[in-house]
Amino acid sequence: MIKYHPKFKDYKVRSNVALKGRYGDKYKIDFLLIRETKGNQVNDVIIINGIIVKDWKRSLSYSVVFDIEKMIKNVPIIKKIILITNSFSQEAIYWARRCNILTLTAGEIISIYNIYWKDIQKAIELEKTSKLSFTSEQLINDNCCSELALL
Repeated sequence: MIKYHPKFKDYKVRSNVALKGRYGDKYKIDFLLIRETKGNQVNDVIIINGIIVKDWKRSLSYSVVFDIEKMIKNVPIIKKIILITNSFSQEAIYWARRCNILTLTAGEIISIYNIYWKDIQKAIELEKTSKLSFTSEQLINDNCCSELALL
């Protein structure tokens, strides 16, 4: 879904990425969204956002949010995290907001997908027929997936 959103056209998506923190801690990120921007400096700026998916039968607790906050501090290349699970405890939502972690439930992801299903299908078909990569000028509404555009 992210692949076809105009805001993310410049991002590369990597899945199941293992990262090493400053102090040797190891972390697993389900998806990384990586964008290189051309700056005036000699080095380009690299923006990396992570998506972590927890498919649990119970609510996700605030302790998981604290662990993710620790990871963000320990892996400075990560700029933002989106945390997706079936449900969150109220404390987890509160602390995630304080830590600048975007929380989405699986139901919210499905709702976003269903709302923009036709636009996503048009983009996929257009990409298949043209054999070109998708551009922001093509058929997808700029407001598509506005919850994900908070990055």
